[in-house]
Amino acid sequence: MNRISHVVRSWLRHERAASVATGLVVCLGAAITTSASADAPALTLLVDTGMFGKQSQLTPNSISASGTGTYYGTVVGASNIWSLDYNLLANDAGATAWNQGGITFRNLTDTVRDFHITLLMPLSSVGGMEGLYNGSLGGSLITDANGGQFTSLAGLPLYQSSVGGSAIASLHNNPVSITRTTAGASSIGYQAFGGTTPSMPGPEFMTNIVYQLHFSLTGGDTVVFTAALGGLGAPIPAPGAFALLGVAAVTGLGRRRRN
Repeated sequence: MNRISHVVRSWLRHERAASVATGLVVCLGAAITTSASADAPALTLLVDTGMFGKQSQLTPNSISASGTGTYYGTVVGASNIWSLDYNLLANDAGATAWNQGGITFRNLTDTVRDFHITLLMPLSSVGGMEGLYNGSLGGSLITDANGGQFTSLAGLPLYQSSVGGSAIASLHNNPVSITRTTAGASSIGYQAFGGTTPSMPGPEFMTNIVYQLHFSLTGGDTVVFTAALGGLGAPIPAPGAFALLGVAAVTGLGRRRRN
């Protein structure tokens, strides 16, 4: 488990360093970049089984007039250990960014395995913004005729979110365990934070927003997730701004007294 955390942290540090290194290029190119391409960024998907990981770039299949990207497709793991279908929406408007949609994940083996899914969305903001956030996770376990089981992993929430490598919030922190003895579907429950519009204060709004899913799934079975993560940035006042406000207030008070 420690190796998994190290892999994910190393990957996120690499992504953050690359974003900082290219920040100047992004700024210089902003004036000539179309709003559609800027608003629908490429997403990065990482699936780790504890032994092997696969990273994929998800580019929008289509972009709406408002700049929202629609992403759909299938990713298959090495040696056909797993398959993942995704159907997502994402939008990055600089001071706001969000992604949401469905992930259908199948354990193609005949044994119980642990899985870690990471979805990373780069932000076009360049830092200096206070952050407000929201997110959610729901889903269902779908089993074959032999039944099956879905559980969260010991010591980890089912859903973790972060921005620029700093934690935002987690969901399904208590152990989740869903068991079926027959074919069918069972809900894993729904949890959310930050309301319908990002409202939960969090770390600085910069670099990327990420959510991770940590779970165990029996062989031959499927889990369907509906996940979302969004953020809203507001400029952080410069250190001298508060001093200027104080001077203005004192000056105004003096004028009122003289009058």
